[in-house]
Amino acid sequence: MPRGIKGSAKSIEDRRTQKKEYMRVWRDTHPEHVEKYRVWAKSHYKGNNTRYVKYARRDALKRKYGISIEDYDTLLIKQDGLCAICSNPPGKYRLVVDHNHITKQIRALLCHNCNAALGLMKEMPERLRSAALYVESWQLQ
Repeated sequence: MPRGIKGSAKSIEDRRTQKKEYMRVWRDTHPEHVEKYRVWAKSHYKGNNTRYVKYARRDALKRKYGISIEDYDTLLIKQDGLCAICSNPPGKYRLVVDHNHITKQIRALLCHNCNAALGLMKEMPERLRSAALYVESWQLQ
């Protein structure tokens, strides 16, 4: 726990809340340090952007899904680099990791559009079937 935080926190969330408040107060009372850091960070990260993007991706995959970049690449190879639903190659963005939000089990890699569609349909098979039937019924007319 950072110095200057009084009392004992009962949970991780309490400690996070206390630390955020402590840091907010510190930033408000030390603007010269904050500005000095901002200047340094802007020049430092601008020159090393590729390296930090790689680390951020690696860390996000591990934190969100418990997989490494190598695990992601293995899934990508198994799917021939294509979306598991529409079989299209990724567009502007990488394929995203689709997972069960309850069990956290990874299912496959999806393009942005297919992932968004699943999310909008709340991953409910009956809604997806109903939507498919609806679209098919209008294509026949």
